[in-house]
Amino acid sequence: PAEPGEPSVREAVVDSDAAPANLLESPRAEAVQASMFEALVTDGRGPARPSPTPTEDSAAAPDPEPTAAAPNPPSPPAFGLEGREGVVGRLAELVEVGGELRGLVDALFGESVVVDRLSRALELWHRLRAELPAGQLVPHTFVTLDGDRIEPTGVVVGGASDAIDSALLQQKREIGELQAIVEELEANLERASNKRQGLAERLDEVERGREASEGEVLEAEKARVGAQQEVSSIEEARARLSRQLHQLRENRATLETTLMQRQDERVDLEGELAELRELIPELEETAGELEERVEALDEQRSTVSETLTELKVQLASWQEQRNALAAASERLRKQIHSERERAKRLGLAAEEAVQRIEELREAIESMVEEHAALLDEHKVASDAKLDAVEAHEAAVLRVDELQLAIRNLRTALEDERERFQEVELGLRELVLERQHLEADVSDRFDAELRTLLVDFHDRGLVTPEQRDRVKELKRILSRMGEVNLTAIAEYEEVSGRYEYLTGQRKDLEDAIEQLQEAIDRINETTRERFAETFEKVNEKFQTLFPRLFNGGQAKLVLTDPSDMLTTGVDILAQPPGKKVASLELLSGGEKALTAVSLIFGIFLIKSSPFCLLDEVDAPLDEANVGRFSDMVSELSADTQFIIITHNKRTMEIADRLYGVTMQQRGVSKLVSVNMRRAVAESMVS
Repeated sequence: PAEPGEPSVREAVVDSDAAPANLLESPRAEAVQASMFEALVTDGRGPARPSPTPTEDSAAAPDPEPTAAAPNPPSPPAFGLEGREGVVGRLAELVEVGGELRGLVDALFGESVVVDRLSRALELWHRLRAELPAGQLVPHTFVTLDGDRIEPTGVVVGGASDAIDSALLQQKREIGELQAIVEELEANLERASNKRQGLAERLDEVERGREASEGEVLEAEKARVGAQQEVSSIEEARARLSRQLHQLRENRATLETTLMQRQDERVDLEGELAELRELIPELEETAGELEERVEALDEQRSTVSETLTELKVQLASWQEQRNALAAASERLRKQIHSERERAKRLGLAAEEAVQRIEELREAIESMVEEHAALLDEHKVASDAKLDAVEAHEAAVLRVDELQLAIRNLRTALEDERERFQEVELGLRELVLERQHLEADVSDRFDAELRTLLVDFHDRGLVTPEQRDRVKELKRILSRMGEVNLTAIAEYEEVSGRYEYLTGQRKDLEDAIEQLQEAIDRINETTRERFAETFEKVNEKFQTLFPRLFNGGQAKLVLTDPSDMLTTGVDILAQPPGKKVASLELLSGGEKALTAVSLIFGIFLIKSSPFCLLDEVDAPLDEANVGRFSDMVSELSADTQFIIITHNKRTMEIADRLYGVTMQQRGVSKLVSVNMRRAVAESMVS
């Protein structure tokens, strides 16, 4: 085979400036040149010597100089067939070459004669054979226009058919393609060499920088190692390209066989394709059934999801009610305990009041006894008797005042929602006892106790009947007990406490009224702001929904527009190609994209410093993920987004990536990548 850079016979003749482009590609030239296509054209014997193989001794002696010059090509023999029927001419004369290759062409084709057809060539060969002496060969090789060849021995070599022409043209195209590949590989090799030179220059700069700055030694060393690795990679690439070029040259011979195999495979594939086309209707029917089952399962899943959501909401409501009831029960328990303690204190106060009344009654009896003693000595101390009567009247007045205090205390107890019924019953018993005492005095003495005490000093000498009545009064006063001299002060204390509690109650009522007014104002402001915010969010939601869905429409509606404080909000969405439906009837991806539209609409009205999105793009397809990523990029000017995702498309818009990896069993490691810095460094490198 020809070494690289050395032309073969065909290449030498075809590359000649004077040779026609299609002469040697014809069947007749193919028939003559077939055995010489790979021969080398040299200008002497030295260049044609094969180079030694790697196994030969490197110390071999140099080639001996040729002892004689190459002989000149023999002059062509006399043609002698001019003018005969069917003879086209000598093949050597039909080839136009330069002067330095003329001898080569004459040596190769000088004895070849071109004839129009095979029968004419056979006829000429037999005539020449008959004219020559026995044993002498015919001096010419006959070649037909169809490529048939008759050797001087008379052997007929079959001519090239259309397949040969096709093979030659195919080879020509393959050679052109291979040459284009070779040119591209050579260009790549040249670029690699240039890059290698640039890397070498860069390596020199790094070496100089290392000498100038000790602080950059490590970085320069890394750059040098990288450059050397790149140089090694380029060398490997060059060797690989050379091997690929050699492989392409080897594969040229197998292209025709491969083509035949591909044709057979094509026939087989067409048969399989026909079978698959027959199976398409059945597969489409099966796919339709599967889609119906999937839709039914989706509906069941939606129903189960709705039921689960309702149960969760109901469970949460029950838990809240239970907690509220428990808190209310605790408050009631504490309130009951407090009221019981207060009732005990009031009961003790009532007992003390009864005790004080008994003490007052005893004091009255004591005063009556004192008046009786004064009656016995009225002649000696009438003035003292008069003072005693006045003191008795003052005591009676004190009793009346105490009774008034008791009635006021009863009124206060009644205002406290009848919490002091036991105290009231005790006070009523005291009042009934006093009335019974007055009735008893009236029945026995046929006069009122007050009248008897007032008119006592107007009477003269005490009669026996009067003494009996004084004794009776003493006995009655003794049952009444002593007089409580602190009753007035205690009454004033109780009255002050009552006035304080009344003031506290008034303050509480005023506070309740003020709180109710504040609640009304807050409710009114809430209604106005909710209506205003709802309209803004609905407007942004209707704008973002078609952008994220690439069509369709959606809106927010109120469940009870008459009451803004208790109304709910529903979402009515119509994705492209579907009917208007509520959020529960949409697919998982449609629900996610609708929720994202609502969230982003709220962010457009009032942005937040941070927004955390947890795999909201998981149910989205590639197109929807792209629109979602574009929207996040727009909103990231005012809000920092933290997105948990496994989608590569979403990761492309991130400024920084964080990932968790497990380099060894049981040990997790957090890895972060600054995307902007990485892109900038890659562009610089």
